[in-house]
Amino acid sequence: KAVLLTSSLEKEGKTTVSSQLAASLARTGRRVILVDVDLRRPSSHRMFDRPLNPGLAEYLRKKVSLDEVITTTRVENLWIIPAGTPHPDAIIALAQGDMEEPMRLLREQFDFIIVDSGPVLTDADVLVMGRLCDGVILSVLRDVSRIPLVYEACERIRMVDIPLIGTVLNGVSFGKYRPYYSSYSIEVSTKGKAKAKRR
Repeated sequence: KAVLLTSSLEKEGKTTVSSQLAASLARTGRRVILVDVDLRRPSSHRMFDRPLNPGLAEYLRKKVSLDEVITTTRVENLWIIPAGTPHPDAIIALAQGDMEEPMRLLREQFDFIIVDSGPVLTDADVLVMGRLCDGVILSVLRDVSRIPLVYEACERIRMVDIPLIGTVLNGVSFGKYRPYYSSYSIEVSTKGKAKAKRR
């Protein structure tokens, strides 16, 4: 499975969410790779103390092979492809769909591909990458993300028929909202629709 993490604008927690999701899946014994396709603002490599390059930008510019940019991390069963050094040619290649073949190859090697992308409202290549994934998760940061822009981001994703798995709210103290969450459960149908059910 391939899941893309994005946000409406930058600095809304998507890299944190994608890194934590990748590490959590790896700890269950699955083979997981985190791919940083935010070629304008690379940051996933810092979450795991890995070098920036060689990375995806170098691969897209045909400077290195795919195997050369796959890097191990300290988390067992977790690998990462860092973004590499920002370069306009790499961004163009990403927008033109040059990740289709490498994504196919990665699906053969890993159980999960977690893609840390740029913000959907500013980077056109996000939707291109989204079409190569099985679904999208939108990161929302408390007191930072603006609700109208979050709605707009969701609509852009839906307009191109990319499955929106859901949103993740960051920066919220669970204890503060415990009474609310204990009053509701989420019932998910096999068709992917969800409804709140009071307990």
